[in-house]
Amino acid sequence: MASTVHVQVTLADDLDIERTTYAPPEILAVVAAAGQPTDHGFTKHADRPWRATFQIRGEDRIEVARAIEGRFRELGYEADAVFSP
Repeated sequence: MASTVHVQVTLADDLDIERTTYAPPEILAVVAAAGQPTDHGFTKHADRPWRATFQIRGEDRIEVARAIEGRFRELGYEADAVFSP
């Protein structure tokens, strides 16, 4: 079983990361609805858009991460569940 589970979601290109410290409300709502903390970080690789990264906690964190990933995709976001040993 993975010991660390994150969900990453690509943010809209027009999000001004210099002026905000929060992901958009609809993203935070998905995470909160899954019973997960909404604290997150931001990452950016090369010319790709900014991504918000949420650490998923709990015994069923893999299933929860997959559900959150799916919900983000239903909302039109690019999202990935990431598992690390």
